[in-house]
Amino acid sequence: MPFARFYLDKEKDICVTMDRNEEGQMAYVLTTPNHSTGNLIRNLAALCNLPLTRSAEGYFIIQGIVPAYYDGNCRLFYLFSLGDREAARIESDGHVHLYVQIPAIAKTLMSQTRDYQLSFAKTIVRTRIPAECKFRTDLHTHMNATLSPDQLIALGIVHQIRYSLYYIRKLHLRLRPEQEQVLRILRTDAEAQFLASGSTLTGKYKDRKINDNVFINFADLILNNLENAEYNIPRIRASLAIMKDSQAVFTNLEKVYLYRYVFAKGVSSSDWIPLHDSGSGYCRYSEADAGGPSDPRLPAQYAVPGQDALDGAQLPAYRHLLCRNVGYDLGEAEGSDRYAWRGTCRNAGHL
Repeated sequence: MPFARFYLDKEKDICVTMDRNEEGQMAYVLTTPNHSTGNLIRNLAALCNLPLTRSAEGYFIIQGIVPAYYDGNCRLFYLFSLGDREAARIESDGHVHLYVQIPAIAKTLMSQTRDYQLSFAKTIVRTRIPAECKFRTDLHTHMNATLSPDQLIALGIVHQIRYSLYYIRKLHLRLRPEQEQVLRILRTDAEAQFLASGSTLTGKYKDRKINDNVFINFADLILNNLENAEYNIPRIRASLAIMKDSQAVFTNLEKVYLYRYVFAKGVSSSDWIPLHDSGSGYCRYSEADAGGPSDPRLPAQYAVPGQDALDGAQLPAYRHLLCRNVGYDLGEAEGSDRYAWRGTCRNAGHL
């Protein structure tokens, strides 16, 4: 039975086991049991200037002695360090106070290359931050990792970000016939631009490049497609979820970052819709050319309405599909007969 055991990452892939002998000397063994290639532990050893040895099973390990100290109250404790940084304090009763962690993105890079380039400071990250930096940084990735998938979806609707055709096809989302028609038209235009650019890409690479440059307003995708919302939202939500452990983290981590980046660093669509029901649906409109159709090839629903069509709001039917779980609500704005967004997203602040 080990004296203590702790992990340097949230996914529990970098394990440190402590054993104390009868004389009170503490020894440690650092292993990466879920990574058989040896890249992760090899890069970590080089970064921290620690020697590598092999276990009885033939796997790379890092082992050494943990120095013992006494504090001002004459209490014995041990300090485990990586490089010149104190990583953990181990009390004489086995309690561990962890001072650093290794972010998942750094760990993924170390596991996938033998020529790891990130610095020590960007790999071995302190677990404490100044209070004024709260919600500006995060051990796992960046600020958007503190937001749940439902909160990111709410942000996408409120800010009406553009959502590419590539993700729609990748997640097998369902669209209304009118939306499919719009995307076919936009894809035809994007393909013409792609061919005119003289690119030599072919096959799936060509399709990916084209679909990456065809966008739909995310609010339009949800609000003008309510009959498919119960099918689409769980798939979008699953694509934004950050898994906490298991090997699947490394399989899907990079993909999840890409999916979340669309929302966390999203670009607003050029074709906005009002976030209230005009009576005939959430009609697409553009402030630049309100009053006329934006493209004669578009279905009638996607013609740009006049300002009169934007009056007379009704409570949107999608409220119970999403807002119930996000902490947002739709209510009457003061001094107005329209419905407006109000409330505060639990972790995201005001949208």
